[in-house]
Amino acid sequence: MIRWYFSLIFIPLFFWTIFLPGVHIGHDFPYVYPEALKENITIPQVWSTEGSEGMGYYSVDTLWSWPIDVVTGLLSFVRLPFWAITLVVFIIPTFVIGSVGVHKLLEGFGIKGIGIFVGQLVFLANSYLALLLDGGQLSIALAYSLFPLALYFLNEAVDKNLPNASLKFVLSVAFISISDFRFLYILFFLVALKFIYGFAQKQRGKVIFRYIKLGFFTTIFLFFLHLYWILPSILAKAPELPSN
Repeated sequence: MIRWYFSLIFIPLFFWTIFLPGVHIGHDFPYVYPEALKENITIPQVWSTEGSEGMGYYSVDTLWSWPIDVVTGLLSFVRLPFWAITLVVFIIPTFVIGSVGVHKLLEGFGIKGIGIFVGQLVFLANSYLALLLDGGQLSIALAYSLFPLALYFLNEAVDKNLPNASLKFVLSVAFISISDFRFLYILFFLVALKFIYGFAQKQRGKVIFRYIKLGFFTTIFLFFLHLYWILPSILAKAPELPSN
């Protein structure tokens, strides 16, 4: 447990500049004005006025992030500065969730002590996460940090059939989907690899049934969670310039 806390303190030292208050300059980290953040406090809109040099764009394909957008808007509404919002909503949760997730996942495989610390170091103190944070891709960093926790809950639900593990897996997948929906494709690929490997090892029928049941409930939950933008994407046609 001491090493777990140590890693949580040690690893962010690689990114110490991003924890500094104020507007960050000298890299690709964008600054969003309070007025722009407050515009997020609204029902989902299929047309966004942000981006495209002020002309706006058809935003249905990115509406999966609407819940997080509302949270950032509410925090801006209570006069929390932008740098503090990024810390509270994205950066600190990225390191905390990532550290806890790697710790739980590796511990489930029987790895302890220094092995867990090295795993946390490899997962969080790498150039990929550094580029995400430096470039302001904070929602992607948050989705990335949720992966070990989702895989841990998957193992708990499928391999050990522990109570509430299925619900925790569904919720972790839901948080990944509102952080960056595209990461669900990567998660599906990893789950498929695990299933194929288990099937090749002559996995028991009960375990296969758990996969099917977990996949069904996860799909249903995600469908209704994202129905607010899935339905418009089906019914609403994106604006197009006339062909002649």
